[in-house]
Amino acid sequence: MPLRICRALAYLELHSGNEAAAQFQKLLDNPGVASAGLLRPLARLALARAYAAAGDKDKSLVQHGELLALWKNAEPDLRILHAAKAEYAKLSNSTQ
Repeated sequence: MPLRICRALAYLELHSGNEAAAQFQKLLDNPGVASAGLLRPLARLALARAYAAAGDKDKSLVQHGELLALWKNAEPDLRILHAAKAEYAKLSNSTQ
């Protein structure tokens, strides 16, 4: 499991969005791997970023939306939540 996360993050860092998205999707598809704590929502955010890097704004918006739904009751001052909302807003505005 840690190898898949490292591989996914490396692809994302290299701006290889499609490859990163495939790795993050595998994490989310395995409920035993990505169910605990923050890993699942962070994997979803990373998947949204991977789709954005691959140029797929629609899929990125869907993943951002799912993350924001998961975190609807989260502490409003979380920096990562602010970042996710800002990314979502930027993507939403660029598709209009």
